Amino acid sequence: MRQLNIKSMLISKNPTEVNYESINEILEKVFKHNDFRSDLQRDAITIACKAKNDIFVSLPTGSGKSLIYQLPAMYQNNGVTIVISPLVALINNQITNAQKLGIPCASVNSSMALSQINKIKTELLGKKISTRLLYLTPEMLCSPSFNQYLAAMYKNQQLRMIAIDEAHCVSSWGHEFRPHYLKLGMVRSKYPDIPMIALTATATSKVLEDIISLLHLNDPKKFISSSFRKNLYYDVQFVDELKDSLMINLQEFIEECFGLTSKDDVIDLTKEPDFTDGTMFMRASSYKASEYKNASKLNSKRSNGVAIVYCRTKATCEDIAASLCVKGIEARPYHSSLTPKQRVEIEDMWMKEEILVICATISFGMGIDKPNVRLVVHYNMSQSLANYYQESGRAGRDGKQSYCRLYYANSDQNAISFLLKKDLEEGKSDKKEDKTRQKVARAAYARFERMIEYCRSTDKCRHLTLAQEFSLCEDVELLSRGCKTSCDYCVDPKGLKKRCEKSQGWKTKIGASSNGFSKASKKAKADDEDSFYLSRHDTSYEDLYRGTTERDCDSSGGFQSASSYVQKKPMLDIVKAEFARRKRLK
Repeated sequence: MRQLNIKSMLISKNPTEVNYESINEILEKVFKHNDFRSDLQRDAITIACKAKNDIFVSLPTGSGKSLIYQLPAMYQNNGVTIVISPLVALINNQITNAQKLGIPCASVNSSMALSQINKIKTELLGKKISTRLLYLTPEMLCSPSFNQYLAAMYKNQQLRMIAIDEAHCVSSWGHEFRPHYLKLGMVRSKYPDIPMIALTATATSKVLEDIISLLHLNDPKKFISSSFRKNLYYDVQFVDELKDSLMINLQEFIEECFGLTSKDDVIDLTKEPDFTDGTMFMRASSYKASEYKNASKLNSKRSNGVAIVYCRTKATCEDIAASLCVKGIEARPYHSSLTPKQRVEIEDMWMKEEILVICATISFGMGIDKPNVRLVVHYNMSQSLANYYQESGRAGRDGKQSYCRLYYANSDQNAISFLLKKDLEEGKSDKKEDKTRQKVARAAYARFERMIEYCRSTDKCRHLTLAQEFSLCEDVELLSRGCKTSCDYCVDPKGLKKRCEKSQGWKTKIGASSNGFSKASKKAKADDEDSFYLSRHDTSYEDLYRGTTERDCDSSGGFQSASSYVQKKPMLDIVKAEFARRKRLK
């Protein structure tokens, strides 16, 4: 794709004197936007273009954080902005989007061919670099092998700025702690005159302190936005008290949100479905898009937009996608066991709205710019409010009414609690590595407790809970009387309390018994051993064990199926398998 002549757009000869006409012209001609999303975004970009100050940015998901370092990178006709991102998958998505706009960008990561890497590295040693955005993982930037290239860029005055995306990863109190983010502070110490931008959507006051301190930011200019998004409606459904099956509830919710009319009667999800009509129940090993071809029987006049259903396991993604297709709701699974070609194909169909629902593990959505996601459902509960806030925040980026639903089950709580408590009990010693694990495990457990409080709350606005967790400005005061119309508590507090009380074991507390299960959950376990399943614990903590540079966001272990015809494993077998896996990883 032809690269735009950015130099012709620039009016100001002094790079420290920002010319608003130039910035606006780049915004329109390069990024195809008529205006900034907010005054805060514009002001942060203006400061970044001056390249004099460190900057801290806290904006909700979908508020345009990436533009705050991308546009300034195009503002001058020389110099490289290094962008640090925690995931190669996220880097690849951002590069793909940037290249579509004609922005000269590159990356050096493990997914690339050696010839590509060598070509980019050769350019980085030169005195004139055409690349404007260089995307790296923290591991790559801090590696000894990359030091010479960083030093060469600095010596040749080609290193213009360092942007730290997902900056909360530097804090052990954050939900995605990455040890290598701590080393970014040392990089900053070597190049103190290079401006640094730290960006996040989920910074608590403690995480903010860690970001400034550990990244060695020098009196940063702070740009902090409200976390409250009125167009998002939050609600929690208690699985244990649902009159119909969870799948029927999900199906009806999707049809209601999108104004769908199904031609078939509701099928009995407790029985094995009849696939004689050509609809296929697909597994990842045999997935073919062509076999889904005739699955959809929806009213073609449905409202615009798409939906995401987040699941903890790959199997659940497939089960739900298949069950929705049986009902004529066009859906596809998305997870790491699909081939790259299949994932690209499914994502492309979803982006073009050829399919309505994508049933995905949490790896999906990062770097995806889809403004009209009308519905984000968490079929399984998140392990932290930060994860939930970030993932649900992918809904309604266009500012229009959208819905965020979470399904809460006692089995979810008990299974996750079991693993987190086990993490706390393991590795108790004076070794530095074990102390680090213990610190991360305690933080993960505390985050999960707050997630449980959110699910069970019957006396507080949902948006207020999120604001108290993440807001660094006036959200809490604004929401002290509730959002009025944007959550299940404010709309129907009595109904919410009634539903919660009906949910089996709702009054039990997390970790009430020594083995991680409450008395109520023990009774449920005795009644139905197969109703429990395990998920992998906190993904960032798993990274600490494995020493990986990339997260595998798909869970392992047992699973709770979308419908009863999917094979399940007893709890004891799942526990044994999980801990055997952990011993191998250590």
